[in-house]
Amino acid sequence: MERLTDLDEMVLRCRTAQAADHLAEAVACYRAGAYRACIVATWVAVVYDLLDKVRDLALHGEAKAKAFVAEFTAIQDAHRRGDPDALRRSLDFERLVLDRMRDEFEMLTPTEHLDLARLREDRNRCAHPTVNQPDEAYRPTAELARLHLRSAVMHVLQQPPSQGKAALEALKRDFGSSYLPRREDEVLAFLKASPLARARDGLVKEVVGHLVGNFFDGHSGPPVADAITAIIAGVRRLYPIVADLELGRRVRAELAKLSDTNLFLAVTFMAEVPGSWQLLTDAQRTRLELYIRDGDAAQIAPVLTYAEKIEGLADAARKRIMILNADELETVAVHGRGETVLQRALALLEKSGSWASSNALIRKVVSPALATLTAHFVDELLRVAASNGEVRYATAYVRLIEAVEAQRVIPAEQLRVLFKKHGLEDNDEEGEA
Repeated sequence: MERLTDLDEMVLRCRTAQAADHLAEAVACYRAGAYRACIVATWVAVVYDLLDKVRDLALHGEAKAKAFVAEFTAIQDAHRRGDPDALRRSLDFERLVLDRMRDEFEMLTPTEHLDLARLREDRNRCAHPTVNQPDEAYRPTAELARLHLRSAVMHVLQQPPSQGKAALEALKRDFGSSYLPRREDEVLAFLKASPLARARDGLVKEVVGHLVGNFFDGHSGPPVADAITAIIAGVRRLYPIVADLELGRRVRAELAKLSDTNLFLAVTFMAEVPGSWQLLTDAQRTRLELYIRDGDAAQIAPVLTYAEKIEGLADAARKRIMILNADELETVAVHGRGETVLQRALALLEKSGSWASSNALIRKVVSPALATLTAHFVDELLRVAASNGEVRYATAYVRLIEAVEAQRVIPAEQLRVLFKKHGLEDNDEEGEA
């Protein structure tokens, strides 16, 4: 529950200077005890601000907003011409403005519409003596006037111009760009400059649903998938409760629709969106575990390194990697060369029966991971080379050791100690092509 808001803070919360000016007048009336005038001024502030928001939408190409502004402009022109029908048109326009904001632009939720409709009715009772009995002058209380002030600020004056369908469509256009940010700070800056800066729950849910749907449509490979997961992470930072509840609902629904051949999408998503594994049902988690454990090697190879990042799949992924053959391991390595992949490469090299197979494994799996090789891995590689001439005299092995030494992957003195440990001091022989 929100605390009692200070009157001056209400004014400061207004999004635009014009809204703040109108509300400041209403606050001044409140402080003077002129509660009827306060309610009237509050209604005026709401109407002016809603009109400004629709103008903003029109400038951004919203067709319904353009029609709305054109209608309002025509009424103003009629007043300037002295058209006797202009007053009736103005009153009808103002009477329906809340309904249109709710129905045409989705700027107001049903609850917000109800609160502001009460403001409109009380404004009529305050400003039109003909709606009251002659001996029953309407005297609103201070509490009622303050309630209307707060409703005006919370529902309209502090809100950005885009909400509902208009905001969602604008965000969809932005999300379709090839130049979306990936870094966390850039993503948050991007979102705070968008309609999501002060979004209602409904918009947050729609955005999360749109992003999840885009990822699972089967066409969102890198780099688009990277951008989608980065934006999802940003939305979760801004609206953790609403976004996580909707994320869980949407992910469970998407996974339920996935065929077995498309389960790689779920594994990729779980790896890239932290905490999403916990959002699945037990049955869905079991399905993914079986997919990694028993699935066709050609299908799961591209996502095994992703599965290693997921707490519930890491063990199954490591066990599956450790039984892959050389061709399958090379396919996995294209998508990532983690510790388990390198361990499996060592195991295969230990049993290698030819220079050709050793060269292929080292060139495709080990050498591309040169910068991340550890002293322990180099130690194990030298042990394998010492025990298997098909590795020791393979060209790729010799070139790899030269690169380890030249790029000081481990200190030169430590490398010499390892050579001596495995009896490889004469490791200057040329390998076979």
